[in-house]
Amino acid sequence: MSRVIRHIIPVSQPRGSNLCWAAVTAMILGRSGPGILQQIVAEARAAHVAINSNDSLDTLSGVSGLASAFNLRSMAVSEVLAGETVAGCLGRSPCGFFGLLTVPPASSSTPRHAVACHGIVGDLSASSTCTVLGVDPRGYSAINMTFFQLQQELTISHILYKA
Repeated sequence: MSRVIRHIIPVSQPRGSNLCWAAVTAMILGRSGPGILQQIVAEARAAHVAINSNDSLDTLSGVSGLASAFNLRSMAVSEVLAGETVAGCLGRSPCGFFGLLTVPPASSSTPRHAVACHGIVGDLSASSTCTVLGVDPRGYSAINMTFFQLQQELTISHILYKA
């Protein structure tokens, strides 16, 4: 079983910023346009989501507060994800993977990162053969890699998705 959401609106984060979480939240919500990242940050702060002075989420546990602020669901991930789990989160919108980069970029002050997923195709029971489709807001790059490869680059701790 494959699951692909075709209506993703890609949003990129400014170079060198810590706004990947805001860009992924905007993609899940289907929001875009000038100033959308600042709007997401302002709404999150108004809802008392723990955000640092550099606009990064305070901790990965802040993902739950983010989900609550935007009426999304948050699933904590304590083990390697299965393709079937991701397919289940891809209901009417993309989902977001939040976690820790295994090799953080030199320019980043934090290894935390978030990416949007808008599809998973192939044999969902085999992470080495199913392919994840998505958007990495850092550099506005497309994701088209096996689920196994993605989880080698990003240790996923939370998934955010629409109910």
